[in-house]
Amino acid sequence: ARFVFFWVMTGVAGVVASYLASGSGMHGGVLGRFLFRGGDGPSAGASGALFGLIGVLFVFGIKFRHELPEGFKRAFGTGMIPTILINLFIGYAIPFIDNAAHLGGFVAGAVCALFVGYKRPGQRASVAVLWHVLQIAMLVLVVISFGQVARHMGTPRAQVGYVEGINAGQAAFPAAFINRDADAASRAIEQLDRVPPLGAKPDQIRLELRQLLARARDLALVGEQERTSEHVRGQLTQLAADFEAWEKRSDDWVKAEGANYGIALDEEKKDAEEKKDAAPLAPGAAASPSPPAKN
Repeated sequence: ARFVFFWVMTGVAGVVASYLASGSGMHGGVLGRFLFRGGDGPSAGASGALFGLIGVLFVFGIKFRHELPEGFKRAFGTGMIPTILINLFIGYAIPFIDNAAHLGGFVAGAVCALFVGYKRPGQRASVAVLWHVLQIAMLVLVVISFGQVARHMGTPRAQVGYVEGINAGQAAFPAAFINRDADAASRAIEQLDRVPPLGAKPDQIRLELRQLLARARDLALVGEQERTSEHVRGQLTQLAADFEAWEKRSDDWVKAEGANYGIALDEEKKDAEEKKDAAPLAPGAAASPSPPAKN
C-alpha cells in the first residue's frame, strides 16, 4: 500500500514540477538550465516517480541510520548521493531529460519519507488503515487520469490548430500595436494561414483577426514622426476599437458554439472579463489580451 502511494504521489509531483518549470521563464544561465526546461515541450516517463523512491530511500536511510543493517546503511541515505548527482548531471547534459520532474519527484519522496515508520526485525508487520485508503485513492486517480487521456486523445487536429492560431494572433497583436513588433504580427499571420478550415463562423473570426494583425503590422512600420500625425493616431484608435470588438465577437462565439467544436474559454479569461472595466482601449495604453480559448 505504501509503495503504491509513494509511486503515484511522487510521479504526480514530478509532473507538476515539470509543468511549473516549463512556464517559469527562468531558463537562462547555468542554474536555470539545470533546474528548468526550456519551453513547453512534451515530457513523459516514470523517472519522476523513480526519483521519488530515491528520495524516500535517501531520507529513510538517514532517519533510521542507527537501526538499519550495515549493508542497507551503505546503500541508503548518504550512500545514494553519488547516484543522485550523476543522474542530475546527465539530466543537465542531455537537453531532452527533464530535471525539473526528477527534482519534483525527489523532494516529494523525501517529504513523504518523514512520515514512514521502520519495522524492526522480529516486529509484527501491520499496515494502518490510512495507508490502504491512500492506496485506493491513488489507484482511483490513475484510472481517472487514463480516462481523461482517452477522452482527449481524439481531439481533431483542426481544432487544436485553430486554438493555437487564435491564441498566437491575440498574443502578437499587442506586440505589434504597443511594441511595434511587425515581425511578431507577420509570424502570427503565417500561423493563421496554416490553420485548416473549421467552419464558416470560426473561419470568419480567424480571417478578421488576420486582417487586424495585418493593419497592426503596417502601422508598426510607420516612422516615429509620421506616427504622431492626426491621421495615423486616428488609425490607431480605430484599430484598437476594432480589435476590442473582435475580441467580444470571438468570445461570444466560443460561449455560444464553442462546445460543438470542443473549444472553451480559458477560465482566467472568464474571470478577467467579469472584472474588466467598460473603458475603451486607448492606442497608447492597450491592454494585453489573454488567450480566449483552449481545447
